[in-house]
Amino acid sequence: MATINGSLINMGFQAMWPVGGRLKFTLSEPAVTTGNQIVSSAPQYCTPNSSGDWTMPLVSNASMTEPRYYTVEIDSLDELGGMAYTEYPNWRIYLPEGISDFKDLIDRPLITGEWWVGGPTGIPALAVVGDFILNPTTGQYDQIQDI
Repeated sequence: MATINGSLINMGFQAMWPVGGRLKFTLSEPAVTTGNQIVSSAPQYCTPNSSGDWTMPLVSNASMTEPRYYTVEIDSLDELGGMAYTEYPNWRIYLPEGISDFKDLIDRPLITGEWWVGGPTGIPALAVVGDFILNPTTGQYDQIQDI
């Protein structure tokens, strides 16, 4: 088991609870643990407290038998019109055993089986086996088979 700790604030350093701030964690696809448990990829939700602080228990990636990652979405309401607003950060979160601060899971060294590649806009992107990358020689997308 693993736990992530963090805080959700807006750009004005205010907690987002007045606008329904909520985090949605989703596993990239179902997984199997070393303890022979099937882990569903159904989303798990976390609502920060009135200070913006939150704690989320999740299955550690270290206990999974296949390479998987978590994504996070940020749900809230528009402060003026009350319309739903969702942010989709381009983060792949790999959760070790134990307790982790969210900030430590974003800027991390690469793990075995992934590497940085030039994205279609020239912006580096994280790639893992099974992803498609643009082959600059052929101009076609090739699926990463192995390292």
